[in-house]
Amino acid sequence: MTEAVFSFSPWSTIQDGGPGGAGNRILRWHEDGSTALLKLYFRRTPWPKEMLKRATCGPVEARLGVTAEERCQIERDHLSLWHDAGFCVPKLLTLPLPSGTETRTANWMEYLDGPLLSGWIANPDLSVPEKTALLARLAGEWGARHQRGVDSEDVRFFIEHAGLKHVVLSDERLVSIDLETRFHPKLCPWSALARETSSVLRSIWRHAPGDFDVLARSFVDHHPRPELLLRAARRGLEERGLVARIRRSTHRRQSDGGSKTEMLGWLHDAVEHRAP
Repeated sequence: MTEAVFSFSPWSTIQDGGPGGAGNRILRWHEDGSTALLKLYFRRTPWPKEMLKRATCGPVEARLGVTAEERCQIERDHLSLWHDAGFCVPKLLTLPLPSGTETRTANWMEYLDGPLLSGWIANPDLSVPEKTALLARLAGEWGARHQRGVDSEDVRFFIEHAGLKHVVLSDERLVSIDLETRFHPKLCPWSALARETSSVLRSIWRHAPGDFDVLARSFVDHHPRPELLLRAARRGLEERGLVARIRRSTHRRQSDGGSKTEMLGWLHDAVEHRAP
């Protein structure tokens, strides 16, 4: 790829990748009143480590998306699937790629002008009612997606690495971004929902630990199908098998008060005692 292509207007850098060019590079293109985002996918780790991770990620962690090519294709598939189903994601755009870039490692998509939800939830200047209102909206929108995933038994409708930092507040929309990994298609949808929900609850705990109970309860209380959350919590807490046991054991050892397993326990109790 020719770096000179991106070194002047109409390009500006949003994310420059990690050391040595690892990870992703995200660029904003703006010209003649039009704006778009170009996401370029690169290897995250040295080749030998990447191959080892690719060999173990699916069977051990039940998730996919290691190489740059895989992550690019997965994100493209997710954005198309979710958009067609009516869920809020950036639109894929059909624009010519700059010289030196390839379709298998580059995606054009809608540029979103707005802050991350994580920043809003962590902002001490925002009131708790303002924050609970945002999480209530998120629960309503995500609950519809959860229902779709359970009904279709398609784990592509669940987020493999859910978190508030992967939601953009743009023009009153709550837009999910960074969907470049996914659960293995053979993973049980209830396990996928348990892993997504425990991740987003942990994200709330990390960004607003002092207000966790009231904020997380707003998410639970406004979820349109709380029975789905209850079943997912039970699945995550009681799931058998060596991998599930190792995951829970790892969570306990690494616990800082808000592990994913602890989040599932909190979720189970919160739904069981949810106000009618």
